[in-house]
Amino acid sequence: MTTNPNFFGTVLKAIACTRNRNFDNAAYEQGVIQPTRRIRVMMNECGENHPSEAQIHESFMLLKQIFETKGVDVPEQQMRLNEIIERNGLHSIVAGLNVPAPTPMTVARVPAFA
Repeated sequence: MTTNPNFFGTVLKAIACTRNRNFDNAAYEQGVIQPTRRIRVMMNECGENHPSEAQIHESFMLLKQIFETKGVDVPEQQMRLNEIIERNGLHSIVAGLNVPAPTPMTVARVPAFA
């Protein structure tokens, strides 16, 4: 496996770099904070080792949940996922994992300040 040992760093970066458009604190706790904690646990379990295919799959599933909870637009979700795949050489691994494509989610949005 040619996966970058810093795979989890690229996942956490994608989480940190996406804007939150969902201001429901309970939903944010359950859909962003808790999954992010799980990703950090997996990162600590791996240490400097490469993540397993199961950890990669779980990370992508959690990342999808986080993006949907944050109300990230589908094109940005796809861009972030593709960036993680490219940086970590995951093309062949992801193809066999049945990682679901990003889907639009309706989220209460706060209008931007003028």
